[in-house]
Amino acid sequence: MSIRLIPNEIVKTTNGRFVSGIGLTMIDGVYVDDRKVTPGSLFVPLKGSSHASIEKAFQKGAVATLVSRDSRTSSRTYKNNPKKIFIEVEDTLSALVEMARFWRFKLGISFTAITGSKNSGRIKDLCFTVINNAIKTADIPHKLTDSLGLSLLLMNLNAGFKKGVVGIKTESPDETETLIYISEPSVIMITDTAKKDIKLLTKIIENLKMEKTLILNTDDPCFSSLKKSAPCNIVTFGTKKADICAGKVKKQKEGRTEFVLNVFKNKTEITAKVSKEVSLSDHLAAAAAAHASGLGIDEIKKSFEGIN
Repeated sequence: MSIRLIPNEIVKTTNGRFVSGIGLTMIDGVYVDDRKVTPGSLFVPLKGSSHASIEKAFQKGAVATLVSRDSRTSSRTYKNNPKKIFIEVEDTLSALVEMARFWRFKLGISFTAITGSKNSGRIKDLCFTVINNAIKTADIPHKLTDSLGLSLLLMNLNAGFKKGVVGIKTESPDETETLIYISEPSVIMITDTAKKDIKLLTKIIENLKMEKTLILNTDDPCFSSLKKSAPCNIVTFGTKKADICAGKVKKQKEGRTEFVLNVFKNKTEITAKVSKEVSLSDHLAAAAAAHASGLGIDEIKKSFEGIN
């Protein structure tokens, strides 16, 4: 099941205006491409798109559409579709973002956002695998770097998911902040920091609410300065002194390594697949994310040892 809303919810969420149609109609699904529309869905025409025809969307079965206040939607379109729902908004893309946030909160999914300069994509994948082994988790591709893609993906999630892991790149500061705004993560992990990203990451940290959790890498040269900026709960990982760290490490055969995992005051021996591609530090980062997601040390151990 993808997003299911009634027009009144859309109007309230987007600060829009109900123009015409039946207000209690259930809307099932959202599309921005008139070629992909399915019956019963909402069509959102985007500026600059070559597939933004409201008429074509209605022909394919859409029951509702958003229209921008400054758009040139013809009176003929309204006249030809008297039973269709028209909702006027300030900007259709911004409205889409707000709908995605609303749906994410309605489902109650708690997100962990992974960001950093070099290794965040690889770590994001490992975090997802470890958490998903214990709790049904939505995996948001790390290559997804824009607000449109994330919004559409969130609106296709269903109530079966309890957690979500999203990788957020730092190439575009405005887009990075928007992605965090959309997903509203309860946990943010910074895997490593490049000098060019310090200002952006510091701003993100300073804006975190008290109830959020920030995960930092004690091996990151910028660790101390980032930590000083945090107004929220901090969990650390790293090969140096940290909340989540490794004790005695013993090399094993066939690419697996035995080590003692320390999670605050708890310890357990783990045999995990450690390699040049996925390092011990990556495993410690994933353990920190799993701990922040509510997994106990035994669940973390089971998840790691189940990875082939």
